[in-house]
This record gives sequence, C-alpha cells and structure tokens, in this order.
Amino acid sequence: MTSKNISLTEEAYKRLKRIKGEDKSFTDIILELTKNVPSDFSDIIGAEIDIDWDEIMRSRKKSAEDKKRENLLLRH
Repeated sequence: MTSKNISLTEEAYKRLKRIKGEDKSFTDIILELTKNVPSDFSDIIGAEIDIDWDEIMRSRKKSAEDKKRENLLLRH
C-alpha cells in the first residue's frame, strides 16, 4: 500500500489524535470520518427536485417590475 504525506495545522492534528486513541491509526480515523462522503456527485444525480413553477414565475415578474421601477427612479 502506498502512502502520502499531508500537512495539518496543530489544531487539526490535536483533534485527530484525541479521537484516534491508542488502538487506531490516523488512516483509520480519516477513513471512518469520510466513509459517507461521496467521491463524486452520484448521490444527487437524478434526485427529485421540487420546483414550484408558479412561484418562479411570480418571482421573475416581481424582479422585472423591480427593474422597471429602478430604471424609472434612476432617470429622475
């Protein structure tokens, strides 16, 4: 197995060392802490997106009205 050297702040090192204990390695702790972290976006691809199109249209209309009001005020 290959290994990599990494740099940690003193605070990060102390925190890892504190939870590591005597029976585990730093590698063990890092693997445990990151086991549920996806390595890509596969967990959200195809996820259902809840979109309220009416709310989007109301927001766009309000934004357009705000822009018109802003332009009118800037001309005076």
